Amino acid sequence: MPKWLDRAGFEADKMMRANRVRTEAIRLQEETNARVLALGEKVLELDAGGTELDPALAALVKEIKNLHAEVQRKEDEVQTINAEAWTEEGPVQPKSRDPIAERLQAYVEAKTSDFNCPACGAVIRANKTFCPKCGRKVLR
Repeated sequence: MPKWLDRAGFEADKMMRANRVRTEAIRLQEETNARVLALGEKVLELDAGGTELDPALAALVKEIKNLHAEVQRKEDEVQTINAEAWTEEGPVQPKSRDPIAERLQAYVEAKTSDFNCPACGAVIRANKTFCPKCGRKVLR
């Protein structure tokens, strides 16, 4: 059997063993987190029951209570946002006239619309420079 095949098998086996151990470590970490959560809930119950706590635990309980209050405020804010409803506004008031904007709009419209030749009256497309009938150059 070639050496590279032995090495590939070794690397594959090593990776599978590492993945198994990593998966077990993740499972243990999740179990640890669940136990820490249960411990925290028990400490919160003791505090709610009036039990005197160690100052370090009391500080953590205070932080947790503040976080719970902040979560509740955010949930209330979400409910307020979800309760908002669309309301139709009244008629839109026309904006004050802007002479520069009107001139620019007229220029754009003139450049994009057909017009008549000043010499023969034939219709000239907006993008043309010469009259198709008489050949006169049209300046815009």
